[in-house]
Amino acid sequence: MKRDQVVLVVDDAPSVREYVKTVLQEEGFEIIEASDGIDGYNVIQEFGSGIALVITDVIMPKMDGVSLAESVRELFPTMPVLLMTGYASTHRIPMEGVVLQKPFLPQALVQAVRKVIEKT
Repeated sequence: MKRDQVVLVVDDAPSVREYVKTVLQEEGFEIIEASDGIDGYNVIQEFGSGIALVITDVIMPKMDGVSLAESVRELFPTMPVLLMTGYASTHRIPMEGVVLQKPFLPQALVQAVRKVIEKT
């Protein structure tokens, strides 16, 4: 498993995780799933720099995606995070980065993932 192919997908909606997983696996990515921010944080602590990219929903129970992204940056400053949201307003997102607006087409997801990974 190559580092640049491992993606952590964090979303409280199983259907969204499955959609993202299916699209990215078809592109050759290895997917690790987490159902909320705390679960995602635990996965990041376990796998560390073996993860090339974190894709996280913004609004989730227990720990939201912005808090998860901030925690990721503290642990691994260069690890890219791609945020997904179904909400029109992104005022809660205090960090720079790519925000993918839900719903999104498969090609938009792949394009955003490649763009974020290539920056690192």
